[in-house]
Amino acid sequence: MPGAYESIASTTVSTPVAFIEFTSIPSTYRTLEFRLVGRGSFSGIYDDCRITINGDTGSNYSWTARYNDNNGNFTYQRSSSDTGISSNYWTTGATALAGAFGVGIIQIVDYANTNKYKTGRSFSGFSQRSTAFLEQALSISSFNWRSTSAITSVKFDVSANAVEHTTFSLYGIKDS
Repeated sequence: MPGAYESIASTTVSTPVAFIEFTSIPSTYRTLEFRLVGRGSFSGIYDDCRITINGDTGSNYSWTARYNDNNGNFTYQRSSSDTGISSNYWTTGATALAGAFGVGIIQIVDYANTNKYKTGRSFSGFSQRSTAFLEQALSISSFNWRSTSAITSVKFDVSANAVEHTTFSLYGIKDS
């Protein structure tokens, strides 16, 4: 049974920004949960958001993602030595319909435990209907940051810029 959720921080974009970062994350919870609603200014319908932890850009991230295309076909991607976590959160882009935003939930369990590497999972997607075509994407992924350091900051880089009304929220989940 999950424990109690507590809001730690939230930010809503009012002018375009290249990234959103949560810093000074307290170590008093068991799990971190990020809830994201976003749109980017990149040229395209959708793209992913890249995550780095504690400012670490070393090749010590692994991730695996399954996502669908507009035809319902699932694709598999992975990296075992990346400099960040990719393919984990879909944002809509400048060519998506106005008002169409991507959504996502990212969880990291035992983020403050200094005896093990950090692992997490994400679920994200978007859906929009143009006059004749339904466009949608769904991503399910897991990731690993090969560090025993406690997580104190998480940075989300959005392709191009996150635009107005993009909201990223951070929650802490205590043990039940």
